[in-house]
Amino acid sequence: IFPGYQTMCVNLARHDQRGTANSTYLSGWDIGIGTGILIGGSMAGHFGMHQPVFLACGIALVIADVLYFTWTSRHYLKNKLEG
Repeated sequence: IFPGYQTMCVNLARHDQRGTANSTYLSGWDIGIGTGILIGGSMAGHFGMHQPVFLACGIALVIADVLYFTWTSRHYLKNKLEG
């Protein structure tokens, strides 16, 4: 998924903005990983590594899928510069 999303971000940018698109995507990726680790760690500390943590993570993935298919994919197809 990582290279696919990175390609999508680059395809939304003009040729002179490719570096900015890459750095923005990678910064967002790093912030997401860090935030996920902090939230997941605090949830595991509070609930233990049991069903509530896995359920919350599963719900987050379903929400991300819904957002992608309802908003992000339409925005990408409308605004991509190549293909």
